[in-house]
Order: sequence, then structure tokens, then C-alpha cells
Amino acid sequence: MRTKLLRQQHKDRDLDEFLKHFRFGNLSDAMQDKGGMSAVMCAVLSGDIGILRFLAGKRADMNHRLHGMSDLGYYDTQTALMAATKSRQPPSMLAALVELRANVNARSRTGLPALFMCRSPGHVKVLLAVRAELSDLALSGAAAFANPETVQELLTCRCDPRNMDELQSGPLHSIALTSRSNGRAAETASLLLAQNADVNARAAPRGEYLWQCRLARLRVAVFGFSNCNMITRYGASIGGMLALGFAAMLGHEPLTKLLLAHGA
Repeated sequence: MRTKLLRQQHKDRDLDEFLKHFRFGNLSDAMQDKGGMSAVMCAVLSGDIGILRFLAGKRADMNHRLHGMSDLGYYDTQTALMAATKSRQPPSMLAALVELRANVNARSRTGLPALFMCRSPGHVKVLLAVRAELSDLALSGAAAFANPETVQELLTCRCDPRNMDELQSGPLHSIALTSRSNGRAAETASLLLAQNADVNARAAPRGEYLWQCRLARLRVAVFGFSNCNMITRYGASIGGMLALGFAAMLGHEPLTKLLLAHGA
């Protein structure tokens, strides 16, 4: 990841360089480390496919579950494959993980699969080629966190933007919710609207998620809306909400105008 931030060309490390860079005393220490930044995670986030293959040969767990890295956006129970997608690793890294027996359909404790976290068309192609389960969650995830090209790839694979996902919200809701951190939110929304996404679809939580939303409302009532985190605010607000409501609540003027222009 450092090479990406500094826009440097990636260079594969040999084993000694890898151990020294990530401060493992020796190979045995690296193999026994079960922390959030295990040797597998270090190899994934640094893009070292050769090291990853070496670790797999030593029977390292390719389905390592993260913990203790939530402050960096890598949440507990997410897998190494999910970390590879979220950190925008090249498709070859995903292909290597799957080849080394990473579970392509594993889900985090929130029920999200790696396909939800894809950040590029290449990610989508690799995961679908190895029979990742294609659900409407994938389109919501790409709409929120990826880009129009990734959304287009999923549309080409017959994801329907009119469908509500497993959390009973649509891709337009997802875009609106993350619009302040997504510089291409309006462009992605335009693509979905051109494919007949329902601008007036209302979010309708149900089942266990409905109870989570009710708990969020209780927290907001006790502590106040401004004193709760974004996830709690979202849960408290989502019932019956249009994408327009989220866009307006977050103050994204271009997206708000776009949705209004399409009849919201």
C-alpha cells in the first residue's frame, strides 16, 4: 500500500526482505502470528503474491479473519480476500487467493461477501469466474464504494438496479449514503437511473435488521442524533427513506438535483 500512496512501482520482496519489513523475528514467528496483521494480511496488503504463495505452501490460513483493525476500515471477521478488494489490490492478487483456497463466498459478521467490496471491474470478473454468488448486495456495494465502471460490469452480469438488496435498500440508497466521500456519486447514479433504477424506492428493513434499526432509533432518542455515529444514524433513519432523503441529509447538492430531475 505504501508504494501506491507514494506512486512508486511495486517490487516483489524476497522472504528475508518481507520478514524484516514487517518486523517478524523469523519465519516461525510470522507463521504463528494470529493478530490482525498476520503474515497473510501483510502479504495481501503489500501486494506480495510470491510471498503469499510461499505462506500457503507452509499451510498459512488463506481465510484469515481480521480483528483489531477497525480504525483502518478493515472490520472484525472480514477475510483476507475482502481486505484485498477493499485495498484495491490488482485482480491477480484476488486470483491468487482464490487459487490458494480462499473462500470466495465467505461472509463477514454483517453478512457481506467479498463481491460487495469489489473496487474494479477486474475484481468482479475474477470473483464471478470462480462462481462467487451474484446477489443484489454486490451492486449496492459497488455503487457506494467503487466507480461507474465497476457498476457497469455488474449490470452487464445482469444485476438489476430495480431490485432491493438483502438489507432492503437499493443501489441509489447506497450511493446517497456515501456520496460525500464518493467523487463520482452523481455519475454512478446517472448510470443506474439510465438502467431504470427506481428513484422512488423506499427502504424497508425487515427481520433481524429491522430490530437493529429499532435499536438505533432508541439510541438516537437517548443520546441525540448528532452524538451518534453514522451507522446508528443510518439505522435510525432508513425506514421508509428515499435515496433523495439521504442525499439531502448529507448535503450532496448535485445528487439531490439529479434525483429531483428524475422525479423523486
